[in-house]
Amino acid sequence: MMRHQLTFDDRKEAQLYLEQAGGWMTFHQKEPMFAFATAEAKRTYMTLMAEKTMDAKKKEGIRAI
Repeated sequence: MMRHQLTFDDRKEAQLYLEQAGGWMTFHQKEPMFAFATAEAKRTYMTLMAEKTMDAKKKEGIRAI
């Protein structure tokens, strides 16, 4: 098993960020996974997803006001 893997996320933006970070989809024990060649690529993916989450929370906070 590769060290730089994450569980599969079926959201469209997750798959877009996977491609931007240089990752790919693979299978491990018949389960889809996101795989990355390096820890840096995985970190890039996680950063992109975190930024997306923060943007969504900001928009949600604006609507609540």
